[in-house]
Amino acid sequence: MRLAAALTFVFLLFPSSAFAEVTAIHECVCTYLPNAATAEVNQTFENLEWVPRGETPNGELCQKFCTSYAAGAGGTFTSAAYSLREEEVFKGLKPVLGVDIPGFEGFQDPVRVNGVLQVGFIGEYIAAIYRWLIGIMAVFAVIMIMVGGIQYMLQGGSQQGVTEAKQRITNALVGMVILLGSYTLLYTTNPQLTLLNAIRIKAVDSIDSTLSPSEGPAVASSTTTAIGTALQSCKDAEQAAYARTCPLSQTYKSPVRTSYSCNYHFRANTPNYDSSKMRGLDYAVPWGTEIFAPQNGTVLFKKGSASNRCGNQIDVIFDGAILSMCHVKDFIGESGRIVKQGEAIGHSGGRCCNGETKPTGGAWATANISGTCTYSGTPCADPFSQESCTCQPIEQSGNTTGPHVHTTFKIAGDVFDPLVCLR
Repeated sequence: MRLAAALTFVFLLFPSSAFAEVTAIHECVCTYLPNAATAEVNQTFENLEWVPRGETPNGELCQKFCTSYAAGAGGTFTSAAYSLREEEVFKGLKPVLGVDIPGFEGFQDPVRVNGVLQVGFIGEYIAAIYRWLIGIMAVFAVIMIMVGGIQYMLQGGSQQGVTEAKQRITNALVGMVILLGSYTLLYTTNPQLTLLNAIRIKAVDSIDSTLSPSEGPAVASSTTTAIGTALQSCKDAEQAAYARTCPLSQTYKSPVRTSYSCNYHFRANTPNYDSSKMRGLDYAVPWGTEIFAPQNGTVLFKKGSASNRCGNQIDVIFDGAILSMCHVKDFIGESGRIVKQGEAIGHSGGRCCNGETKPTGGAWATANISGTCTYSGTPCADPFSQESCTCQPIEQSGNTTGPHVHTTFKIAGDVFDPLVCLR
């Protein structure tokens, strides 16, 4: 019961990282062809197994290591693949057994890798019982051999007694061979047959049911109907996204460390939007909220102009994809630099100064900015200088009714459903 209760406890709490210790895992997968072999072999190495002390892990270093490894293994180097993933170890969620199992040192902490929680409690429990039973049966077999030996010595000239003693000893020895040999046979046939895999649970991020400020005019509908329709469309879009596989080798995280808003982007039957094929996400955050790199990559800053309605923009390029963030107040650091996931790269904006008028022509020609530019205070001028200001020119705020961060996700230049790769 305690084991079941602990599993339930973990299932309820694992989406939160409050108890987690996050570790970066640098993985290098070497593929090579052994001499006189017809099939390639993949070998995976992690962190210090392949990264020299003091060196920064990267694809070039991985290829160099794999080339050397393949030569040392007497094979021909084929390819190398480097990846970085986060491993979250959840402390303090392990069950405590009411009755100790001799030789069992305790359960391993649950681990979440790439959005998948791995809980090995049941497998570890069964394995501990199995090892304990092997020990008990081995002791029982030795006792039976000793009993058979004593029986053999005390039989005198009784041929029947001697035969029974021999049979007892033989049975005990056969039992030991079967007991110990079964594991060896399974391991020799396929090592995976001796492993009890951990339960794997895919993480589902919580959804913010509040409506964020939107780009452009509000939808002509009552508040109750709008929220209800959006919430149902959120569920439809999420189910469609979770049924698909992210085509990238690495996923990305929320740029503001909060969940996205369930707003009009999800609403079914809205022109240019389909609940099963999302084209953008909004994150409702206060003015000046820090924006973080959603993944390791290259960051680019673009000051807002009259040519688009995004306003100040941040692009993070990673793994052949681009995550663009609109309605930014200012930028942190230099454009074009390499950033790590979680590194601060800017602050949220989206406050258009009172009295601003929309640019003429271009992307703004059909824009409705009614109720958009209503903020008073000190206007921002240069997004590269992190000024102390309270509102923005419309070119920098973009077409929005209030502070938030709008994201668009592209793979190979094509807009892609951002939910599929968001973890």
